[in-house]
Amino acid sequence: GRAQFNFRRRTGELNLAKFTKNRSKLGLS
Repeated sequence: GRAQFNFRRRTGELNLAKFTKNRSKLGLS
């Protein structure tokens, strides 16, 4: 349902932020 969709979207945003931070840390930005 909608709750699961919101949870998955929030998790995706966290993963994206983590990925972006790691990429900038590696200097690949």
